Formats: sequence, C-alpha cells, structure tokens
Amino acid sequence: MSGAGEHARSDGTWGARDRGPLRKPTLRQSQVLPIGAGEKELFPGLVLVVLALCVLVPAVRRDGATPGLVPASVAVPLYAAIALVAFVLSMGPEPAFSAGVRFSTGPYDWLGAVVPGLDGLRAPARFATVVYVALAVLAAYGASRVLDRVMAPAVRAALVLVLGVAAIAEGYMGPVPLERFPSADMAGDRMAYEWLARQPPGPMVELPLGAPDPAVRYQFRTLIHGNRIVNGYSGYGSALHDFLSGPPFSEGGHVADTVAMCRALGLRYVVVHTQLYPDREIARRVVDGLRAQAEHIVRATTLGPVTILELRPPATTGLPAPMGAEIPQSALRLSASHNSAALAAMVDGNDATRWLSGTPQDGSEWIAIAFDRVRRPSFMRLVMDRRSFGDYPRRLEIEASTDGRTFTPLFAGSVLTPLALSLVEQPVRPRIDLPLPPTDATLLRVRQTGATPRRWFWSVHEIRVWE
Repeated sequence: MSGAGEHARSDGTWGARDRGPLRKPTLRQSQVLPIGAGEKELFPGLVLVVLALCVLVPAVRRDGATPGLVPASVAVPLYAAIALVAFVLSMGPEPAFSAGVRFSTGPYDWLGAVVPGLDGLRAPARFATVVYVALAVLAAYGASRVLDRVMAPAVRAALVLVLGVAAIAEGYMGPVPLERFPSADMAGDRMAYEWLARQPPGPMVELPLGAPDPAVRYQFRTLIHGNRIVNGYSGYGSALHDFLSGPPFSEGGHVADTVAMCRALGLRYVVVHTQLYPDREIARRVVDGLRAQAEHIVRATTLGPVTILELRPPATTGLPAPMGAEIPQSALRLSASHNSAALAAMVDGNDATRWLSGTPQDGSEWIAIAFDRVRRPSFMRLVMDRRSFGDYPRRLEIEASTDGRTFTPLFAGSVLTPLALSLVEQPVRPRIDLPLPPTDATLLRVRQTGATPRRWFWSVHEIRVWE
C-alpha cells in the first residue's frame, strides 16, 4: 500500500477483538469477552448488566412504597430504548460484533447522511457514555426490585454493601502509574523556549515530528514561548502536520526544497530537538543540512540540545490561479510509462479515483498528454488526495512539443511548496498547481525525475490543463 493511511470508519467494540495490538492478557481479558485496546474497552461490568436485567423481576407492591420521581412503568422502557439506540450508534458506521461478523454500513452511517455534524464526530464509541448512564438508571430500578423482596433491614443493608463492593472491585484496574510532567527530560529544552519567548514572534515547526510524544510536549511548551506551532496533538489529525511528518522531513536529500516550503508556509522558526532523535547521527545530519541553507536562513542558535533556525520571510505568498480556459478532458489523450490500464482515472472527473505508477519512484516515470489540436497550455493542475499525498512527484519536469521529437522545457523543479500550500486550503483534496509559460504544443510530457528511498509510488487523481 502506498501513501498516507486512511482513518478507520468504525470506532467501537463491545466484546469483539480489536484488530490492533492487544495488551498482555489479564483477568479481564478472557476468551468469553475479549476486549480491544484503550478507548475500545467498553464493557460496563457484569454487576451493572445483571442489576439492569433485574428490572425483569416482577415488582413487589408494598404499602407506603415510594415509586420514585418517575414510575418504573415509564422509566424502564424509556431508558432501555435509550441504551439500545446508543449501543447501536456506538458501533459506528461499520458495525463489528466480532472478527467474522462485520457490516459495511449501519444506523450511524444512515443518520450521518441526514443529521448535520454527525459525520464530524471522531469517535462514535463515545456513545457508550450514554449507554452507561441508561444502564445505571435501569440498574437502580433493578436493585430496587431485588431489595423490595428482602424484608430484613440488616440483610438489605448487607446486600447493598456487597453490590457496591463488587461493582468497585470489578472496575478496579490497580494503581495508575503517573509520570512527572514536565519530566526531568524536558528540563533540557526550557532554556531554548525561554530564549524564543524573548525573540520576535512567529509560527514555527518543531522536529522531530510524528508521534503524540513529543507533540504533546511541544504543545505544552507554547505556554512559555507563545508562538503558533504546526505541531499539535488532538483527536483530529492536521493534513499539513501529517504531510510534514512524512517524506518532506524524513527522506532527506531535498533540504533546500523543504526549507523553501517552510518559508512559503509563513514559518519563522524551525526548532530541532536533537535529544529526541533515536539516532544522534541522524539528528546531526538534520541540523547540518538545515544550517547549510544560507539562502533561506537568517541565523541559527544552539541552546543545549536544541537548535533554532530563523527563516527569511517568504518570497511569495498564496497559490497561483489558473490562467485562461480549461481544456476539455475529452480533448486529452493520455499515455504513460507505467500502469496504462489506470490512465482513465486521471480524466474521469472523480477525485477519489487515481492513476498510480505501482512501483516506487525511480526517475523513469512519465505521463504524456496529446491534444486534439495545437494549443497553448498555460497552467497544469495535478489533483491529489489525503490518503496518497505522500505519492507526490519528488522532482517534476514538464515539456512541450509540436512534433513529438523536439521538446521545450516549461517547468523543472520541486512541487513541495505548491502541494504544502494547497494542504492548508484543501486538506482532503490537495493539488499541485503549476503555471506554465504559454507555448504552442500538441503534446505535453510530464516526467517524474526523482527517487524515493521507500515505498512511495507516484499517484495522480486528476490531471487538468488550462490554455
């Protein structure tokens, strides 16, 4: 598989084994009710469920008995319905009851199509909270019916005590380990942050990127320096952060293009925490590579294990706009060096489909666009997608020809800057917009001339040309 990972659509499980890695087995993790990890451990406990089922016990009417604020005849069916509806919704758009019982759609998915905002909830499993509240109410009515059958006050008090202790014992997970925060490890970077607080303010990115830790510590340290940061940790991922966490800063070899992209994004500082890199040699190469970009960097300051690089103001701002009229896609005839069978996906008007090379980029890939007649292309757009924005061309060359033999260069260079700028405005469907010098042409040749050290293919979801 190539490109950035897609978000899973289903989030909850009430006894089905999660597909992710599990923790070491415990007494709670039996073969009868295996559990997921983290927030997917949703089973409310046996005591609560048994007491809730006790509402089925016939009520004992006694003189002077107080029915409560809401009669059981009303409350029990009401809260049972609430629990059932919330349970179904907590299963998410693709309910999974076990590893072999899964559905491609469900009530949550159906409601998401008509209820505004529902499709924006990150974790449908949060509906489990509503289930717990409803079960607690049912358990109270169930316990009341059981206790009503016990005449001796001492026995009733003992039963209440036993049920309470059982519920607490069932949910007890042992001592919760706590870590000092800020940790002793974070003391080394405080001096750098205090220095930043005295400098002119400006947006910044901190390296290394990626994992929740150190993203959480970066976010916490904004309380000292007060600058806006690209880094951040939340339930929702930023498309720009996800992108920068990938090839731009992890592949190496194109440092100048990466720093130029940071300038174009309006970043003022790049902060490198060398102590957070697992390999100090990699950290040294990152710092040395950034320091060497005198064209883009005003100054570099090292304070303890932290190096802060101040960037020059951006040379250009904003994305270019298409010039002229768009050439109808019916007037384009495509050919390619790789995967010719998928070429139609680039001109089908559907941004969700794509052409891809099918092999890691090695500099031999090309796409040729033949026009129906002589035209003057002035702008090209390569539409991408968040699930595959790591598949951008590492280096791109665009050439024009009228005879198929002699070619005129129209563009050559990196596409990092236009792609990153697009991710700010179009995080789901980013694009690579490239102005071209108007030139008579019956053929455009788009060549990928870079290479990827990993698995990244070259993907294009739609290709559009203006003249």
